[in-house]
Amino acid sequence: DLFRSLCPMTGQPDFARIILRMTGPQLARPGLLQYLFSYREHGEFAEQVAERLFMDLYQAAKPSKLGVRAEFTRRGGIDINAERVLGYRDWDYVRHYRQ
Repeated sequence: DLFRSLCPMTGQPDFARIILRMTGPQLARPGLLQYLFSYREHGEFAEQVAERLFMDLYQAAKPSKLGVRAEFTRRGGIDINAERVLGYRDWDYVRHYRQ
């Protein structure tokens, strides 16, 4: 729940839980965390965030399977759970209690 980006319409912070699943070459954890924290001042919609994360991770590691889910904190009573998956068939959704 430390992930934060900015709403491109209001500039307000959007908090999310990011779930990554990858099969194949692994990325260095410190570099990955630094990359995720770089979004803190970045304005983009939730769906675009998930797509950009997916594409950047795919380009960096070229995994055989990759799943990215961004579970954004509820706004106006609406959950936003953007995801992009390549190769996984058992990618189940379980609602997080803090959402």
